[in-house]
Amino acid sequence: MSIKNAHHPNVLTIDYVVFQRNLSANLKKQVDSNAAIEEFFDDLTKLMDDIVWFHKSLMPTLNYADSAASASQDCLIHLLLGVDSIQTKLAELMLQKLIIYESDKQLSSEIAGDVNMPRLIVNQFRWLDNIVDSKVSMQ
Repeated sequence: MSIKNAHHPNVLTIDYVVFQRNLSANLKKQVDSNAAIEEFFDDLTKLMDDIVWFHKSLMPTLNYADSAASASQDCLIHLLLGVDSIQTKLAELMLQKLIIYESDKQLSSEIAGDVNMPRLIVNQFRWLDNIVDSKVSMQ
């Protein structure tokens, strides 16, 4: 995954399934996988605090992999929600962000005028292949 500046879409250079599998495997193979997951999530949380970065992570990525997938595909956040080991915490964070953006419409307008951030956030939960902990998701 290549994270680009604010004016260019993020680029996925491998198939999204390979990206998810590799990320999951890398997090699990660490000596202390719980600490690795926490560190990854902490870094992701810091990145999501940047409004422009967060908006961009909710937009489709470009795919330059040699696959049958189209040139534009799932956004970074949706891809990360497909990784079981971080899905529950990421879903909780996304719902917190939803509350923030829904209660403060000014934040969305700081990005690009008429961006509907709550809608972009909710769209991340559509078409997930699986839900790891449905009981937590329903709370």
